[in-house]
Amino acid sequence: VCGALPPPVGAQSAASRAAAGFEENPASIPSQASPVQELAVSVRVPSEAGVYALCYCSDLSGATGSCTSDRDFYQTAGKLAVRGATSGQEFPCTSFLPCSFTVTGTRLSAWDRVMVIPWTSQCGFAAGALDRVEVNPALAGRVL
Repeated sequence: VCGALPPPVGAQSAASRAAAGFEENPASIPSQASPVQELAVSVRVPSEAGVYALCYCSDLSGATGSCTSDRDFYQTAGKLAVRGATSGQEFPCTSFLPCSFTVTGTRLSAWDRVMVIPWTSQCGFAAGALDRVEVNPALAGRVL
C-alpha cells in the first residue's frame, strides 16, 4: 500500500523499497510550466511480469529534492499490470517421455507462446532447441 510502510528511524529513500525490475523507479515526470490534467510517465522496459501499485507524490513546492522519501508517495494512483510469464519457473521432464507443463504469469493470452532453447542461450537471441515438438514455439496450452 502506498506510503503505508512503517518508516524506520529516519526517512528511507523511495528508491530503496521500490519494485525491482524497472530501470528508473521512482519515475520522474517532466516539469510542466502550467497545470496539466495528464502526466506521461515512462518506466522504460520492465523486466518482471506482475501487478504493481502506482504510488503518487504531489510536489506542490516545485523544489528539487521533493518526492524522495517513501513516505512522500502516499497517494495510490492505480495499478500497473506488466503482462508476461513469471520468471524463474522450473518444469521437470524426463527424456523420451511425454512432457507437459503450465506456465504461469500475468494476463497471459491463449495466443502467447513458449519456445524451448538451450539453457546456456539467452531468450530473444536463440533458435528453438527441440526439433521433435508439434510447434516450437508452442502455443499456450499445447503439449510439448
